[in-house]
Amino acid sequence: MPESNLQYEIVREGEDTILKVDYEQATVIPSIEDSTECMFKTAEKLIENPGVTKIVFYQKRDYEYDEAQTAILGEIARLSSQLLKQKQVLNFENLGQAYAEIQPLIYSGLRSDPVATYVLFKRILRRETIRVDKELEELELSRHTRYRNTVQHIIRLLENTGIIKAAKPYLTQYHLYDRSIYRKVFRPTIKPDFMFTKLMAQYPLDGEEVDSYIVGKETEVTVFKVKSTIQYLYHISPPEFRLSEEKYQILDQARTIIAEHKPEKSE
Repeated sequence: MPESNLQYEIVREGEDTILKVDYEQATVIPSIEDSTECMFKTAEKLIENPGVTKIVFYQKRDYEYDEAQTAILGEIARLSSQLLKQKQVLNFENLGQAYAEIQPLIYSGLRSDPVATYVLFKRILRRETIRVDKELEELELSRHTRYRNTVQHIIRLLENTGIIKAAKPYLTQYHLYDRSIYRKVFRPTIKPDFMFTKLMAQYPLDGEEVDSYIVGKETEVTVFKVKSTIQYLYHISPPEFRLSEEKYQILDQARTIIAEHKPEKSE
């Protein structure tokens, strides 16, 4: 299923306003950090729903982006929207063909790959600065100066956003369009969809238990005879299906700590 057809809802839980997106029928794993399309579509939903404080994608598991991560994406999405609305303030109408260069960067680039877009704006600024320094014809000098000043203003706005501030320490090693940089910013909590887990943990309604045993130390296997087939149904209950939501949260916190740990030489 294309991401443009995904169903979503806005749910209020306590003080949180949660954007929940259904990826059950999608052929890709939902990931803001790894997918330009996922980031773009999520950014658009945040523009439409500015009060969202959390993002949850569900696809057998819940992929939850907390309040801080949601705010970072929402900020850059709103900046994209604001820039498109400020054509007169930014003198876009006087840029001529130059506007055709930056319009897709503002609309699509900032919503799908803001770090690459920031780098591209920096390249445009360098190019226009060189042109201004070399240009002798007054009309052309004026045009390139306006364009340079507009790009300079956009870069200043970008440098005040959380996502560019977070990415800046890694830009010296950055390759254009490399999305691994977003993993420094977006780290979803991944936990089972407990409704799906409960469904999968249930025994078949028309099943007759014929055997059960333990594999390894904790994986329970129950064998059923069912009316719809001559084959036996093997129902497996792995240990993770029996953990509470609180224990999953503890495991995820431990996973995050381990991922962030940088071993010293002595280790």
